[in-house]
Amino acid sequence: MPAHKRFAESSEDDERPQKQSRVKEEDSEVAKKEKKSKIKSHHHEEDEVREERMEEKREDESAEERSRRKDKKRAKKEKRRREEEEEVREREKERERRHEESRERKKRREESDNERRHRHDREKNRYGRDRRERKEEEPEEGRPAWQTSKVKAHSDQIQKRKLLWSKPAKKDEAEGNEASTSGQGDKNEAVWTSKIAATTGGDASQMSKFARLMGIKKPVADKAKPVDAVEGEEMVQEKLRQDSMRHQLDRQYAMARSATHMGRGRGLGFGF
Repeated sequence: MPAHKRFAESSEDDERPQKQSRVKEEDSEVAKKEKKSKIKSHHHEEDEVREERMEEKREDESAEERSRRKDKKRAKKEKRRREEEEEVREREKERERRHEESRERKKRREESDNERRHRHDREKNRYGRDRRERKEEEPEEGRPAWQTSKVKAHSDQIQKRKLLWSKPAKKDEAEGNEASTSGQGDKNEAVWTSKIAATTGGDASQMSKFARLMGIKKPVADKAKPVDAVEGEEMVQEKLRQDSMRHQLDRQYAMARSATHMGRGRGLGFGF
């Protein structure tokens, strides 16, 4: 083999590993660049995602801020409205208080005016009364000093009292007393006569005996008049009333006797 060929082959053999190493380096550099580009692209994507998130967050924050600002504005408006309403109420209260004070002053003024008017009227009446009394105490012309209008009025009152409290004449009084006593006596005798007749059943002897016991001088049988229907009904009612009363008294007596005699030795409760 010629020398230049061997040299060429040897040089090619020497350059082959260099080329391979260069290719490897280039490949590694390309790989590194690709890796870097991938990393960059990844970082870029992450940055974009982060930026998107930040943008969304900012948008959310801006929405919250807007809603917060709206709420603040609404709260301020509500507070201002409440303050205005409170001011209106305060003004109304102040107006009512002033009106009440004015009414009170007017009422006190009227009361003071009425009191002053009443006091003036009292003083006027007192002065007028004093003037009239002085005039009454002064005697009239042509009469003695003691004969005044006041004295005359007092004497008239005394005369009226005497007439009111004066006693009637003895004759009239005796006649009136006799008439009243006789009328009352006749009435009482008639009542007791009817009661005795109802009790005795119309028996003359029994009626006379009851009349003598009660102090009636004249016999009741002589005083008895013909009995009409009304008086007969009254006599029947009186007899029934007395019979029922007698029956009740007998029953009470029997109960009392049984309680006292039949309950001996049985204690306070009588053992019922």
